[in-house]
Amino acid sequence: MRIFGNKKGHIGFIFSLPLLVFYCLIFVYPLISNFILSFYKANLAIGTRQFVGLNNYIALWSDSRFFNSLRITAVFSVGTVFLQLVIGMGLALFLNLEFRGKHLLRGLFLLPWVIPPVLVGILWRWSFDPYIGWLNDLLQKLHLIQNPIIWLGSQFSLFSVIIAQTWRVFPFSMVMVLASLQSVQREIIEAAKVDGAGEWSRFWYVVLPQLKPILSTVILLNIIWNFGFFDLPYILTGGGPQFQSEVTSIYIFKTAFNYSQFGLGTAMAWTLALFILIFSIIYIYITMFRQKL
Repeated sequence: MRIFGNKKGHIGFIFSLPLLVFYCLIFVYPLISNFILSFYKANLAIGTRQFVGLNNYIALWSDSRFFNSLRITAVFSVGTVFLQLVIGMGLALFLNLEFRGKHLLRGLFLLPWVIPPVLVGILWRWSFDPYIGWLNDLLQKLHLIQNPIIWLGSQFSLFSVIIAQTWRVFPFSMVMVLASLQSVQREIIEAAKVDGAGEWSRFWYVVLPQLKPILSTVILLNIIWNFGFFDLPYILTGGGPQFQSEVTSIYIFKTAFNYSQFGLGTAMAWTLALFILIFSIIYIYITMFRQKL
């Protein structure tokens, strides 16, 4: 269809032009400017900039802290995705049953998803407090621990961030799986039940195959989000102690704003984006290949 072929096409383009200009100003221009900055040694605080070509990208390959942050980000992403899928799918299967009050429960389970990450971080920072937090108090009352655990200042710091992030994002998996369950054909489930299939067999061989497309989407989206997530890990631990919970987004932030190496921080961000893109392409290809089998 031609845009400029008639008067209506001209009018439509004129009305959409302000939106296109606004989009370019807030998205395209900063994106291009950010990419160009990655080829400079820049300190925007004092206004200095020196072109260094690919040196920023080359420097990353000898930066062990950067690769350590990638490893921690991968552990954080995989751990969070696994836990939220298990919890989200379990709750979705439960809420798909017929019982009184299920609509109220759906609303309550959605609360963590609508709470801003900053508030979630403050809430869990208090919960993980070794002396006044409810978590240590509960574990001590159950006689599972004798002394308080310093959740955010020990080897448990990354695990604590994973728990907090799982609590915040499990409603997304729950809603997506629950919506997909509504489209599962009841006739197939009833036929399997008549054939003598038990609860587990019906779920594994009948329900789960029909959930695979939505589960693939949920996994991909959450891994992409987690690789770039910043708010919650930064509020809870700031990347500590000793970089044990320093995800890549925190290291990028520190490099750019704490160490004033904006060019290097920008190069890190683009490298992380490239890793996410490569992973997404491979994951989508594998998923589509399996669906064809």
